[in-house]
Amino acid sequence: MKIFIKITLVMVDCTKNLYEILNVSPHASFDEIKRAYKKLVRIYHPDVNKSNDADIKFKLLNNAYDILSDEEKRRNYDNILNITNKNFYKKDEKKDPEKKEYKEIKKTLYEYKKTIVPDENSIIKEVKISKKEALFGTTRTVNILNTQKCPKCLGKKFINGARCSFCLGEGEKKEHKKIEASIKKDVQNNEYIYIGKINSSALYDKKLFLKVVIEPPQKLYFEGENVLIKVQIPLYDAILGINKEVYIEQAGFIKFEIPPLTKPNTRIPLEIEQKNKINPIKYYATIEVIFPETLSKEEKILYDKIRSLNSREEDICRQI
Repeated sequence: MKIFIKITLVMVDCTKNLYEILNVSPHASFDEIKRAYKKLVRIYHPDVNKSNDADIKFKLLNNAYDILSDEEKRRNYDNILNITNKNFYKKDEKKDPEKKEYKEIKKTLYEYKKTIVPDENSIIKEVKISKKEALFGTTRTVNILNTQKCPKCLGKKFINGARCSFCLGEGEKKEHKKIEASIKKDVQNNEYIYIGKINSSALYDKKLFLKVVIEPPQKLYFEGENVLIKVQIPLYDAILGINKEVYIEQAGFIKFEIPPLTKPNTRIPLEIEQKNKINPIKYYATIEVIFPETLSKEEKILYDKIRSLNSREEDICRQI
C-alpha cells in the first residue's frame, strides 16, 4: 500500500516588523492600529481566504495586534526598535480635548492648503524624497530669496529728497531665508504642497509651493567588488558640468559633482559612509550622456554658432 503525502511550501516574509505587518506608521495611534488590524483580518481570515499562506499571515496579524494594542508591550517593543512614541501611547482624546482640538485644526489647515494650487506667479521649489519618506512623512529645508519693503524708506526709495542709504534707492530689502517645510505622510509623486506667502510686505505677494518628487532606489550594478550606478545626463550638462544626486536605498541621497567636459562612461567615485571601515565597498556613478533626438530652431542656431567658433579657432591654429 503506497501512501502519498502532499507537501506545500508557503513563502511568508518574516523580516517585517510588527508595524509593517499591520501596514501602519511606527507613530500610528491606537485607533489607527485597530482599524488597520480589522481591515487586514477581513482579508486574511482562514474562513474567508483559502490561500496557502492565509493561516500564517492571520497568526502574524494577531501577534502584531496583541503587542501593539497593549500599552506596556508596545513600549517595550518600541524600546527594542529605538522608537520614541511617548505622544502616542494610550490617551483618550475625549479626556484630552486640547489634543483633539489641535488635531482638528491641523487637519482643517492641511485640507485648506490642498485646495490652493500654484499659478503663474507662484514660486515652486522641487524637493526629492525617498519612498519611505513619502510613506511616513518627512521635512525639508528650502532656501528662498525673500524680498520685503525697505524698513527705512518703506519702499519709497527716497528720504527727504535723497536716495535711501539702507536700500540704495531700490525700495526693497532682499535676504536669503531658510524654511523648514513639513511633508505629510502618504504624499504622492509630483504633488504640490502649499507652504505660504513670501515677499509678504513687498510690492507683489508670491505663493511658495514644494513640488515633491519621489525618487525610486537607484539600480545597482556589480563589477567585482565595485558597485556601479548609471546616471544619465543631457549633452549640455556633460559639457558645462552639474551637481547631481542619486538615491541608494541603504545610504539615502548621495550628492556628487560632474565636472565640465565629462566624457561618456566616466566613473565618478561616490562618498558613502559605511560601517566596514577596513574594506569598504567602492561606489561609482557611471555617466551616460544622452544626445537629443530632435533640435528646435533656436538650438540649431546655437549649435551653428558653436561650430563657427570652433572653425575660427581651427583657422587661427593653422595660421600659427
